[in-house]
Amino acid sequence: MKKRLLAVVLCVALAGMVTGCNGGAEGKTEEKEKVEQDGTKEPEGGAELSAAFVTVQPLGDPTIDLCYKGFTEAVEEFGFGKTTVVEAKAGEYEENFRALCEEGYGLIIANMPELQEAVGRVAPDYPDTKFMIALGEAKGDNVISTWNKEQYGTYITGVFAGLMTKTDKVAFLGGVDNDQLGRVGGGFVDGVKASNPDCKVEVMFVGDFSDPTKGKQMAQLLYDEGCDIIFQAAAQSGKGVFECAKEMGEGHNIIGIDVDQNGDLPGQVYGSFVTPYDKWVYEAMEEFAKGEFEGRVIYRSVKEGTTLKMAEDYVEIPKEVSDAVDEATEKIISGEIEPADTLK
Repeated sequence: MKKRLLAVVLCVALAGMVTGCNGGAEGKTEEKEKVEQDGTKEPEGGAELSAAFVTVQPLGDPTIDLCYKGFTEAVEEFGFGKTTVVEAKAGEYEENFRALCEEGYGLIIANMPELQEAVGRVAPDYPDTKFMIALGEAKGDNVISTWNKEQYGTYITGVFAGLMTKTDKVAFLGGVDNDQLGRVGGGFVDGVKASNPDCKVEVMFVGDFSDPTKGKQMAQLLYDEGCDIIFQAAAQSGKGVFECAKEMGEGHNIIGIDVDQNGDLPGQVYGSFVTPYDKWVYEAMEEFAKGEFEGRVIYRSVKEGTTLKMAEDYVEIPKEVSDAVDEATEKIISGEIEPADTLK
């Protein structure tokens, strides 16, 4: 592998999981029989399946871990024999992708919008390599892009927060100020104002996805200013929000992001805005494994599971609140409500 390919590489050798890899006639016959029996097609590039998982944030981040969960499940289920994990650094994204293509990886999973431009430049030069962007958009016959319309689900989350606050002051704390978090925050602010016009919404950004210390400091500031709920969308910086809320105790509450964080601080996490990234990564890898990969842009939202999960097992949710959440969900799905997709 080229020296500058990655900061972190994890090679997973799953011996014996890919049929037909021993090069013998018997193995090839077994592979052919398997294809005929289950109706799948041999993937482009040969019988051995290979995939790379590329991220701009390290494993340990909840969102990346969720994507990686789908990746590893597909690796095991479909017998990918050659895999690697790449933590790409800014300025080297395109070089990383080209190196992976040259090394013969059949499928490259790119995580986060920061990688979409590099995929858009590299994919046309390697038509036999397939790409999946777990969050972002690049068009091409060999690219599946998943574009998450977060504002619809975060509108519902805002409706919930506006009704759950006891101080009429809540906050949105993002990692960095970008288009994605503009959609996340824009929908949230709209939802709060719809359910509680008197509620004030503070909007702040840590400026970094990987600084829990600063995340904690900013959470302290927001709580001290009277916010009793912080909707955090700050990746690893968000861990500082949890630490701060735990130390400050009752009355200092959180809404989590991407994964179900309701049990991480029982009683103080009111809900989580969840997104099934693992399912979306798995589905793209399944298509590739079955030789059915088709480049396209997939727009996903509330109907596809990107929505609020209330912490009903840990927090008492008044019926009028859950009813309002249900009503907002119905109106979002029907198209009756079109929330803001930006904070500007």
